[in-house]
Amino acid sequence: MILRFKSLRKYRMLAWASFYSNLVYFKAFVISKLFLVILMFIFANLYRMLYSGMRSVSGITLQALLYYIALSESIEMSRPQVHQAISEEVKDGTCAYNLKAAV
Repeated sequence: MILRFKSLRKYRMLAWASFYSNLVYFKAFVISKLFLVILMFIFANLYRMLYSGMRSVSGITLQALLYYIALSESIEMSRPQVHQAISEEVKDGTCAYNLKAAV
């Protein structure tokens, strides 16, 4: 039983790190979720108009399509923003230092 709790410790630490990261970057977190809600509102209304009068299109119902869009958008928005890390490296000179060191 003790081994199980020790193996869960790393997951608790990972969850705490994720929570702390979201807490530190709370404004960015809220803005990204607000953007997702706005995007879903737009897509839901767009597809509601397209599906008007039809139960399904090619076997896909409106509800299934909206679930798919919500899932795919949340996955897409949760990806790391590599361009922001590169931008920071360019701004603080780390990129130039690393490129010079590689030569």
